[in-house]
Amino acid sequence: MTFAAPNGEIVVPTGDDGWFERFDGRLLAFHAEQLEAPTRSGWSVVAIGRARLARGTDGLRGFDGAGGLPWGIGTEDPLLVIDVEHISGRRATLPWWPGERG
Repeated sequence: MTFAAPNGEIVVPTGDDGWFERFDGRLLAFHAEQLEAPTRSGWSVVAIGRARLARGTDGLRGFDGAGGLPWGIGTEDPLLVIDVEHISGRRATLPWWPGERG
């Protein structure tokens, strides 16, 4: 999934998928993680906040100026915006089992 997290908001392009309309005004949790296989380490983050639908970058805190949207979508395409109220995360390291390391 493509998303950006500028200045306390999580922004997800929705295309014209009406499925996302059900989240407008709702409290949502958003989870993202990454694990690097060679080092067996990574991170996990959960953000909770109220969702809203937006079109274009008007009113979005991190997309003002010349940079605009980070994706190849139009400036009036629908976006799901989560105003982050709580965020938690952790770094993770997976153990090496006997015989796994070369």
